[in-house]
Amino acid sequence: MLVRAGVRDALPWSINMVSKGVDYFTFSSNDYFSVNVTGPKVGGVSGPSNNFRHQSFQIDSGNISGLLSFDGTLAWQALQNGAVLLGGSQEISSLTGNLGGGSMANMLKTPSTVTSGYAVSYGFYDAGPGVKPLTDQDQLYVYVTDSHANWMGTLAEAMPALSAAPLNSFVLPGAHDAGMFTLSTVTGILAGPDAKKLLDGLSILSVFGTIVGDLTMAQAPRAIANLALTQKDTIPTMLDLGIRYFDYRPGTLYPKIASFNPGVRYHQHSMIPGYAYVAFLQDVIAWLDTHPTEIVVVSANTQGFSDAAMKPTAAQVQQDLDQAIANVKPASPLVIGDKTALTQSYAALVASHTRLIFLNQIEGETSKYDSYDDGAYATVDPATIVGALAGMNAAGQKGHDYTVLQMQGTATSAGKAVIAAAVTSLSDASSPLLSTKGRFDAVTNPWLLENVPKNLSNDQLVVLLNDFADNCMTQTAIELTRARVAQRA
Repeated sequence: MLVRAGVRDALPWSINMVSKGVDYFTFSSNDYFSVNVTGPKVGGVSGPSNNFRHQSFQIDSGNISGLLSFDGTLAWQALQNGAVLLGGSQEISSLTGNLGGGSMANMLKTPSTVTSGYAVSYGFYDAGPGVKPLTDQDQLYVYVTDSHANWMGTLAEAMPALSAAPLNSFVLPGAHDAGMFTLSTVTGILAGPDAKKLLDGLSILSVFGTIVGDLTMAQAPRAIANLALTQKDTIPTMLDLGIRYFDYRPGTLYPKIASFNPGVRYHQHSMIPGYAYVAFLQDVIAWLDTHPTEIVVVSANTQGFSDAAMKPTAAQVQQDLDQAIANVKPASPLVIGDKTALTQSYAALVASHTRLIFLNQIEGETSKYDSYDDGAYATVDPATIVGALAGMNAAGQKGHDYTVLQMQGTATSAGKAVIAAAVTSLSDASSPLLSTKGRFDAVTNPWLLENVPKNLSNDQLVVLLNDFADNCMTQTAIELTRARVAQRA
């Protein structure tokens, strides 16, 4: 009998020696919050507050009751003053590492929860046998914080100096490839006459490497989800989590599949379409209408497009915005700002109803100072990301309109074996990006808290950008905004 890689070597009858490892990463923003993570006879409460904890245990057959029983349950609970707010669980085989029943077997069914009193973000990665350089240990992250749905207004009210300071004083949490949280457009194409054209296009572009030639229609949704989706929460949920910057890449469909919906712009990840751009704008406008103290910044850009024919003009992007406003018909006035709004005070912007700002890069209107580099970010090592962040400095900010600090890596650039495993996986929780999410966050958030105030100017807007945008990043942005205002004073 062969034991799956990532499970301790054992003879088949040595039940006590068979196990599957789990790494878990937890964050709680205050003393009254905690996170409890358990397996069979292992685990416990993580604390204290404001922690970035990384712990591990084994789903060990020796702790599972029953002869020849190998399935153990990984479970977590987010708590407030000992009362359970939210929880989840997943059966994991200690023998094979395969998933059984549970609530975390599908990445797209692990949404964040936000109420008036708290927010919880979590995610789970099924490591399977482990494909180097990815980990062979399953990964779980759980973050619990206060609700940040109105954090800008709350912070400005508590800090009059921030209210009077330019918007440049803020650090904004941002969603990387913000429209890539849904397969609705992809599944629509796969159900129609353009399905083969989509797969052929992937093959031509080598998006999925050499294995794409054997990709079947049945495999395609999971493969695309694993390699193209960078978010798993809807736009309103991201806004409720405190996300105030959206990296959005609106473009028409790749030419080979453009007949599916001609002229309509979607978020484009290479040639994979995500959420429709007008729908995104409608979500943001409707949300702003019910959150009068908040300001949202959108970077409209065409980074990574597979074909120049997909790129819109600035006029077309403006038409989409006009259409979205007309569709929503907001009850309150909404003024659209540009990069000049960054130098205006938060109080003045709110008073003038300038609460949706476009840092438009479609036709070179805005310049950003960005930590991203293809080589540095093609990594599974958080130290490499920190190295890129450490290279950002006040001198480099000069001549740019704002600064972006990217926290995510591109694990799919780690090799053909990683791409092949993501394409052929039988699991809906095997996105390579999820494999590094918790590990990167546990390193980058503390580093940013310590170093952004020392390394960067307080006179330029700073954006934190991440995959699977979450409330922990928002907490980091809030603390950094406090520090920057204190330094300005």
